[in-house]
Amino acid sequence: MNHLDLRAERCRRGGASVARNAGSSGPTEDEGTMATITPTQPLAQQMAIQDYRQRLVVYVIWHRDFDRGTELARFFYNHLMRDSQQPIARGLGIPVYFRSVPASADSAVPQEIPLDEAEHTAVVVLIDDIMVLNKDLGWAAYISDLHQRTADNPRRHRLLPVKLSAHAFKLEEQINQSNFIRPLDKTPPEQWTDILIQSGAQDLLNAVTHELCRLLLNESRLVHDAADFGGQLWAPVKIFISHTKRDPEEGGKRHGEEIAERIREYVSRNTQLQSFFDVNDVPFGSDFQRILEDEVDREHTAVLVIQTDEYSNSEWCQREVLWAKKYERPVLILHAVRFGEKCSFPYLGNSPTIRYDPASGPDLKVVLGQMLVEVLRNNHFRQHFEDLHRLFNLEGDVRALPQAPELITLLELRDDPKSRGIATVVHQDPPLGEHLLDVLHRFAPELTITTPAMVLTAGRALSGTERPLADKVIGLSISDSPDLDRLGFHQIHLDDAAVEFARYLLESRAILAYGGDLRPGGFTAILRNLVWTYNASATAVRERLRGYVAWPIHQDRLQRDPSYLKWMDEKNRINFDFVPRPPDQAWAQADPPSVRSPDNLLVWARCLTAMREKMNMDINARVLLGGRLEEFMGRYPGLAEEALLAKRSGKPIYLAGGFGGCTRALINALLGQKPEALTEAYQYRDAAYHAMVERHNQLLGVDPVDYTGLVGEFEGWGIAGLSRANGLTDEENRRLFETPHVIEMVCLVLRGLLRVFGPTQPTSS
Repeated sequence: MNHLDLRAERCRRGGASVARNAGSSGPTEDEGTMATITPTQPLAQQMAIQDYRQRLVVYVIWHRDFDRGTELARFFYNHLMRDSQQPIARGLGIPVYFRSVPASADSAVPQEIPLDEAEHTAVVVLIDDIMVLNKDLGWAAYISDLHQRTADNPRRHRLLPVKLSAHAFKLEEQINQSNFIRPLDKTPPEQWTDILIQSGAQDLLNAVTHELCRLLLNESRLVHDAADFGGQLWAPVKIFISHTKRDPEEGGKRHGEEIAERIREYVSRNTQLQSFFDVNDVPFGSDFQRILEDEVDREHTAVLVIQTDEYSNSEWCQREVLWAKKYERPVLILHAVRFGEKCSFPYLGNSPTIRYDPASGPDLKVVLGQMLVEVLRNNHFRQHFEDLHRLFNLEGDVRALPQAPELITLLELRDDPKSRGIATVVHQDPPLGEHLLDVLHRFAPELTITTPAMVLTAGRALSGTERPLADKVIGLSISDSPDLDRLGFHQIHLDDAAVEFARYLLESRAILAYGGDLRPGGFTAILRNLVWTYNASATAVRERLRGYVAWPIHQDRLQRDPSYLKWMDEKNRINFDFVPRPPDQAWAQADPPSVRSPDNLLVWARCLTAMREKMNMDINARVLLGGRLEEFMGRYPGLAEEALLAKRSGKPIYLAGGFGGCTRALINALLGQKPEALTEAYQYRDAAYHAMVERHNQLLGVDPVDYTGLVGEFEGWGIAGLSRANGLTDEENRRLFETPHVIEMVCLVLRGLLRVFGPTQPTSS
């Protein structure tokens, strides 16, 4: 094969690397990583109902009495989804669901895990003494069933048992056939959990991340062998250690080479990874350049750059970085420059960096853990975006890049035969700043560079044209649900859902309407940060978020503290509507919500109704998810009242029922299932609330509280009435009622909104 043939072959292999491992629903090798769809259909009609499966989902299982289980589960969420303390930060975006709370009062185990709702499902089982002691109460059978179901389809699903007890193998004999993850086998068992928590569960997260990489790369797990914990490996992730031998020699060793040798030895002794180290791994007499380039151009390869003082002066190191960029391989930089560089290498940018501490040396667990994260990010983003591409049925040719593009990336795209005709490049959120986009557009003015949130909400209208949802006011009703634990969720999942809905709606140029708190650090502050992110390049100041505040919340706060809202927004993109109390409460006094007296509840109920009526007048549509059913301050549970107002005024309503709560109760009412939570018998158990309702219903000209009428109104409307109003088919609405996947919820809501407010109406679905 001559040089040109070799280059074309490498371009073909690089372009199709993900497609070869994307599973049965992915493109074939010849299709590469893009799809072409006729761009003549109206956007609303393109979005036909699809069988959608999330690319990868992780479940964490533990016994509810295992005190540290929730902490460990949150480590997984923060590691694989996004940092729960920074909900708008960049993350891997891999859904992590929990299973610990019994499915019902007469069950000791959680609800069943629906493996086949995702293309790949990994189940992490935290096996401690409590789970073992309860094995005869259903836990052994529950885990054994999962083991059998995952073993039946090992290329799609994995069971990953974690040994947190010296007695873990006593849970169920069948699962002992799986190779347990043993993060702390060399320490006393009674200290395992504490050590895991203190270390941030780094060993455990690294082991699971590696298995997830192998799952996406379509490789087998370790073959369990009781006599050999190492077992048999099939094509593990390989770390290509890029380093220079030009550093000055000190004490008989060169800085970069010494670090590389330490990493290679650590990988060999302590992990199930492989490494490539050119001194040992290039056969004598072979084509040195071709061997190195081929090692970089492998699906399982990640490049670890040991950046020392002389690294950027090495021609071979420069080539290795350029190959990594060319073949879109994950890159991690270990920054070990001690004195300085004569000239830095410009193409080391756009890669994560870990600092080398010269006093203690690198924390190799952290280094390798971050390497695995980058491998997982790279492969998951490509495959997940292809799923989204099909789910949204987008127009045109789109290429997904796992890293934010740069000039060298665009140059490689232009020279890659597989990328001809590409009009849009999609990289992971967050979006690039306007100044960076300007540089890239000067090089490739015909190319649209965007993120999933932007391309999936805009379709073909990516720049220079008005979005179909521009200036439409969408009410977000997302609040706590009593069903979160039972359904395998946590408050962090609800926060993430709210962020994702806000992110996509803002990028659709919609205006968000939200009736929440104004505390610094509250959810309104999160929405503010999203507004700043997705309105950064707007040429004119436009309202993006409208907060509605009922009188008991603001009272006379603004008069007493004029700086109350200065922390929110200095560019007037966020406005607040301070709704006054209704006339019948003109002289009433309000206490904090903790005071649940009939008088206080009446003041709050009337003022919250006034706020919701004002918001309902302004909005064009309403999205509901979750919602409290008890201890609320309004005349009805908040989401029920908001849905009722929207329905009566003919506004489109979208009921995302996957998180349960009030939204689920409303869905049950629509379906004629008589939800218990929306009955007088259920609600009037709260004596103070019952007394408030009696006083409320005596007020003249006020719509009375009537649970029978509320449920009957939604039952009479039915799913047919809902579908006529919100642009979704009955089948699509039923899927929105059930799906636990936030991205699918968002897709369905956008689908309905675009049909209602888009330029054309669908003829059929």
